[in-house]
Amino acid sequence: MYLINIHQMELSLKLINYLFFITFIGFTVSHGTIILCASFYINKNKYPYYNISK
Repeated sequence: MYLINIHQMELSLKLINYLFFITFIGFTVSHGTIILCASFYINKNKYPYYNISK
């Protein structure tokens, strides 16, 4: 009985770590895309002639 409880605890800890990892990656990716879009938008507004010259 005690061994089964330890095994369940290990599984739940693994699951929590896995979920935390997924949410962390998702959070980083979404924020990265937002930052990239924002910086691109700012640069586009800062240098409007850059698009014309290309």
